[in-house]
Amino acid sequence: MPDGAAAAVAGALAPAQHAPHAVVGDAASTLAFTRAWSALTGATAVRTMARGYHVLDRLVRPTGVPGGVRMATRADAELVESWTAAFHAEIWRDRARVALDRGQLHDRLAAGRLLLWEDGGAPVAMAGWHPPTGAPGRSVARVGTVYTVPGHRRRGYAGAVAAAATRGAAATGAAVVLLHTDLANPTSNGVYARLGYRLVGEGSAWTLAPAGRDTGISRSAGATTGGC
Repeated sequence: MPDGAAAAVAGALAPAQHAPHAVVGDAASTLAFTRAWSALTGATAVRTMARGYHVLDRLVRPTGVPGGVRMATRADAELVESWTAAFHAEIWRDRARVALDRGQLHDRLAAGRLLLWEDGGAPVAMAGWHPPTGAPGRSVARVGTVYTVPGHRRRGYAGAVAAAATRGAAATGAAVVLLHTDLANPTSNGVYARLGYRLVGEGSAWTLAPAGRDTGISRSAGATTGGC
């Protein structure tokens, strides 16, 4: 949105009883919002991530990755909950964001939109996708929560399971398949580029804290893990 509109949103929200704790969006409008919000409320704003927005041109499937993919089921709920919490803790470095929406997570399990990559019979990575949103012909499906267990990274599992999730997202009939990345992580950005994703825009994530309260995040910190 235009800078003026972003500032107007901050002005409309400032009198609200429940203030936002974070802002995520394109780089310019989130900066305009946080500047206006801080001026109006005295809140502290810390930029926690530079985000990349990538769209799929043509999927290039990885080859030679050991193991295979399967759909996660309700029997995997405890595993995917723990992995999702670990994913958010790595990405955001903000304990407030680690709280899981278990209802949404279980909806994804029930809908078959979470995949596990297994090697040697053991799960080592996961990825999922969100259903399309938007008008017919312009709808967007988003791949997300691409996570590999520490100790099993740099073996191609993330790319393999992300490719499988991309196929699932594309099969929904969405006009565009999208994913977000942390631009500070060249490894994950390289994985998605090799899969056929193209960077089309940049955004920011900010954490907000009321005046006099620390955000709990170092001003120099930025997420360094991959994922979306």
